[in-house]
Amino acid sequence: MRTSPRLCTPLVCASALIVCLGGCGEDDGSTLDLGSHEECVGFVVTSTGKVGLSGLIDGAGHGTADGGAEHLDEHLHGTCVPISDSATAATATTTDGAMTIAVTSRRGALSTDSPDHEGLSLVIKESSGSVVSGAKVVLKARMPHHDQTIPGGHGPKNDMLVAGLPATEASGSYVVDPIDFQMTKYWFFEVTIEQGGVTRTGYFAMAVAATGS
Repeated sequence: MRTSPRLCTPLVCASALIVCLGGCGEDDGSTLDLGSHEECVGFVVTSTGKVGLSGLIDGAGHGTADGGAEHLDEHLHGTCVPISDSATAATATTTDGAMTIAVTSRRGALSTDSPDHEGLSLVIKESSGSVVSGAKVVLKARMPHHDQTIPGGHGPKNDMLVAGLPATEASGSYVVDPIDFQMTKYWFFEVTIEQGGVTRTGYFAMAVAATGS
């Protein structure tokens, strides 16, 4: 069973939702703007758009040339996107705070090499609580800490270059299916929502396990 890392600092405890002990404003807690003295456990999105894995150690198979695990703390400052404690769900808020995104796996815990691949359902709501409909929604899934030959990291097998997977609207949610994860560990997700000439962006992160683990 996967155990998600946690970190508690004076202002933040990283879990599926960051619990703020003070000074976090009215954000729902899915992201947090970090000051110069806070450490993020998860991904950090900088003001320039760079994404880095922070405060975590990448696992076996993705480490150093001699087989050791490589610490990937980028020491970046920006918006913290914690790894969800859940292997089946996550939450996000758009960067302007106008919409929330509730993410649910369509086939249980996310894993690699699933026979039907994986899929996610996204329920998007406005700050008033009303469900967003008629929007153009695109999901970008990637591993920023695996640069290889692709700037910013690779995507899943069916979107290696991270062009984005379009969502299909169905019964009050937006469905992205399939997502063909070919590697385990930490994945960063970017959701773009285009509606009425306005494009909004939200981020979340989840861990993908090996099949059968």
